[in-house]
Amino acid sequence: MSWTPRETNTLIVLAVVGWCIALLAFWNSGGFVGQLIEWDIQPIHQRQHQVDINRATLRDFELLPGIGPVIARRIVESRIDHGVFKSVEDLDRVHGIGRKTIENLREFLTINR
Repeated sequence: MSWTPRETNTLIVLAVVGWCIALLAFWNSGGFVGQLIEWDIQPIHQRQHQVDINRATLRDFELLPGIGPVIARRIVESRIDHGVFKSVEDLDRVHGIGRKTIENLREFLTINR
């Protein structure tokens, strides 16, 4: 069986369109990234490591239990304005963080100078 150039071109176009549709369907279903994204947003209290309060980012603090974007921002601003924290207890200088919060977070926090 012999294909004419027009039939060959039509088959190529149909194959490319089919692959594009399949790729879009795969992409819309989450593709390979679904599990990676879920792991990335997993709260820190469900992971097995600690956050260095002198190096942590806003996002690192927001992943801690009970710390939202406002308190996270206050922690980072306090570190910038007043210098590094010498101990976990120094977090009490941040408005909105008291002894109870510090005790609840202690297992997730560390200080490396």
